[in-house]
Amino acid sequence: MKKLGFTNALLLALQTIRSHKLRSFLTILGVIVGTGTIIGVGAILTGFDSNIAGVLRSFGPNSIIVFRFPVGFRVTELTPEERTRKNLTYENAVDIRERCPSVADVSPMLFPNRDLINAHYKSNEIYDVNLFGVEEAYARQGQADMHLGRFFTDAEGRRRESVAVLGADVEKALFANVDPIGKTINVDGYEFQVIGTMLHPAASFFGDTDNRVLVSRRAIACWTKRWMKSGQSCA
Repeated sequence: MKKLGFTNALLLALQTIRSHKLRSFLTILGVIVGTGTIIGVGAILTGFDSNIAGVLRSFGPNSIIVFRFPVGFRVTELTPEERTRKNLTYENAVDIRERCPSVADVSPMLFPNRDLINAHYKSNEIYDVNLFGVEEAYARQGQADMHLGRFFTDAEGRRRESVAVLGADVEKALFANVDPIGKTINVDGYEFQVIGTMLHPAASFFGDTDNRVLVSRRAIACWTKRWMKSGQSCA
């Protein structure tokens, strides 16, 4: 009896599908789209979560980055407490290095307080690069995974040599089919000799561009005081 009832129900369902082909198609399509959307959103969230976890792990549990103000987009004005904060200086980084025995290394970073900085080599140009003044410690901390050439040394920094290390996307934009080592680029009116290029950093989110142009901190500070006004960071 149960078998007969199941057979009749199945035949009735098939007859209904044949009688209402469009409605049946739309129903099946809705189920497929809904299921696919749920699976896709779940996969995106899982991948994004894994990517964030990978970024945090890449910095390691013993790294601290210090900024004067919170990093990222903000819609509110500076608080009274934030307005009274003093600029971070190179001397702060030196004090941490000398007075904190538990700190293994310190990498001061200087970046200009400007919105857009462009770089070009001959007819090739890339807009909105991230120009940073750093020291050799930046590479020792694992933030510069070299692709070609080398990172600049502390001796080159002390001599204020105009050398630069380029991020992966800067290298691709300016030197798509050319060996960049030894070439001279122009960044915001200053010329640098390229001595190395880097791979895309592990500590980045999916889709982020690597527009870093790393130069000697002392070279930037020597050329003009406008780089020293604000926007300094030491880590």
